[in-house]
Amino acid sequence: MLKHSTFLLLIFFGLVLWSKGQNIIQNGSFEDTARSGFGTLKSNHWGTPTVGSTPDFFHSSRTSTIYRVPQNYSGFQNAIDGNAYFGIMGYDLFLSETREYIKNRLLDSLKKDSTYCFQMYVSLADSMTYAIKNNLGVFFSRNNIKLNNLLHLRIDTMPQIEFNDSSHFTEKNQWVKLSGAYTAQGGERFLSIGVFKTDSLLDTLFVGGGSDVTFNKTYYYIDDVWLSHCDSLPKDSGAVGLNETPRKEQDILLYPNPVRQFFTLETQATALSNFQLINAMGQQFPLQAEKAANGFRFDAQHLPKGLYILQLGGEVPKAVKFVKK
Repeated sequence: MLKHSTFLLLIFFGLVLWSKGQNIIQNGSFEDTARSGFGTLKSNHWGTPTVGSTPDFFHSSRTSTIYRVPQNYSGFQNAIDGNAYFGIMGYDLFLSETREYIKNRLLDSLKKDSTYCFQMYVSLADSMTYAIKNNLGVFFSRNNIKLNNLLHLRIDTMPQIEFNDSSHFTEKNQWVKLSGAYTAQGGERFLSIGVFKTDSLLDTLFVGGGSDVTFNKTYYYIDDVWLSHCDSLPKDSGAVGLNETPRKEQDILLYPNPVRQFFTLETQATALSNFQLINAMGQQFPLQAEKAANGFRFDAQHLPKGLYILQLGGEVPKAVKFVKK
């Protein structure tokens, strides 16, 4: 009888620790997918609080190249881990107050006076010409928000978490980690992610990069969304934090970046027999490599200014982005 009680006690404590350490957000990496009635690939447990203006779901197996990972209509970006991420619009120069949001029903209701830590990774899409500061946020609600509205969410309570930083979120090459904390009122079961303030309150910065007026907007890729008790956040995925310097991407290091005349590529490969250089629009450019003491050296003087993706073939294809000044 004592052994049986001890066993039940261990199970109880195990369940408590598991519930305390798990991600409260369902399918936070967007990898759990299904097909809609029209055959479109979707990410389970995710939706949008607004009707008409919908976020984009990008996945490596989508039939349309527009929404594929890593190359899609907005630019080039690998998922942090896996095959998927979302894209949302936070600002449009010509369509005032237009926004996109992603929404999740949490695994469990938040407990009153408990503090939860939130984090996610964002990357500004290559083709977009504007970045924002201070205005990307997370709104927690007890009820399921569903508005027939193309505009920003007009809610009485502003988002409980806003990512206020001294600089604009301009990073296009790396994923940037954003994090914050929230003390629950109790009973919150849903969260929505996006830009909640009106255009007049947005702090925007022109960064260039778009090829036509359709890209005069702010559009962020989002991946690896996490919410849990603050003592159980996941380990760093290797993405770049707000105050961190870029690290090697997939065992590749390219510098200097931006590039002016020449750049060096450090890689574990002993020879570069199969590589391809394309720009953000998918156009291919010639490039010659020569062996150097610390890797391979490239002459980029002939390249027009803009964003480029250097793709390396092999058993595990890799890619790294750089900007030519």
